Amino acid sequence: MSEDVIAKKLNDIMENAITTTPKWDVIPDYKAMLEAIKVRHKFRKRGPETVIAIPMIFNNSSGQL
Repeated sequence: MSEDVIAKKLNDIMENAITTTPKWDVIPDYKAMLEAIKVRHKFRKRGPETVIAIPMIFNNSSGQL
C-alpha cells in the first residue's frame, strides 16, 4: 500500500469518522479521529520511537557524559 493511499485514508478518518449511540443516533467519533491524528504524526515524525538517555546508563544524573 502506498503512502498516498494511507495518507488519504487517515485524512478521511480525521475528517469524517462517525459512530452510533445505543439509541442509533449518529455522532462524530472523536476517539477514532484522535487516533488517526496520532498515527499521522507518527508517520510524519519518522524518528525512533525509543529514546535512550546515554548518561542514565552510567548512573550519571547530571546529563553529562
